[in-house]
Amino acid sequence: MWQNKRIISIIPARGGSTGLKNKNILPIGGIPMIGWAIQNSLSIKEIDTTIVTTDDNNIAKIARDYGAQTPFLRSAKLSKSSSAFTPVILDALQRVKRKFGVFDYAVILQANSPLTTPGDIRRVILEAIKQKRDVVFSVTRFPSPPQWTLRLKGKKPEFAFRDVSQVQNDQRQQLEPLYRSSGAVYCVNINYLENNPDSAQLALPADGQNSAAIATDPMNAIDVDTELDYILADVIFTRKSKKE
Repeated sequence: MWQNKRIISIIPARGGSTGLKNKNILPIGGIPMIGWAIQNSLSIKEIDTTIVTTDDNNIAKIARDYGAQTPFLRSAKLSKSSSAFTPVILDALQRVKRKFGVFDYAVILQANSPLTTPGDIRRVILEAIKQKRDVVFSVTRFPSPPQWTLRLKGKKPEFAFRDVSQVQNDQRQQLEPLYRSSGAVYCVNINYLENNPDSAQLALPADGQNSAAIATDPMNAIDVDTELDYILADVIFTRKSKKE
């Protein structure tokens, strides 16, 4: 408990990943990716309880081996590739209430973001509680200006977004820095989420939602969904390890 607020960490880890098979338990530095999320969560003193919501018995066993609790298996209905994210979190919160009681804030850590640091997680939590936010999520800066994003009509290039043609002659340094949700860390006021299940956004701003974003180092913000993502995450981890 921190500042009289009970905090639960929820790590979603569906078994049937389609883009990269078994991505949540692929090793980075000899540890399954979900193991990094669990270890980070357990290292943060403000977090009271760490659980994994999964439909997969093998993932559940690995999660327990690394110290997380798996008080239930997620239903097949909420474990499809098309399943919305918010219902998965609401389902977990309802299920854990019976065993662990009521929590004030939920921190959601993605199992496939193995380079996330405990420091970034704490920054998200403290922003949510100190500033009484509904939702706080991690973002990272685009490495190249998205203002230059193109679409192709056959072989003909055109700007993908409206009203950006004026930037075509700008230098990179002149353009406003823009960010994307990194998909790594979210912190949500549970009361807000339960009262706004259809409109709440965990990784995007929303009308009427008191949101904040915490910018994180792009080197920590690899969201592993493809083989290329996995290779990048492994290379970055190896490079960081050599520097330590």
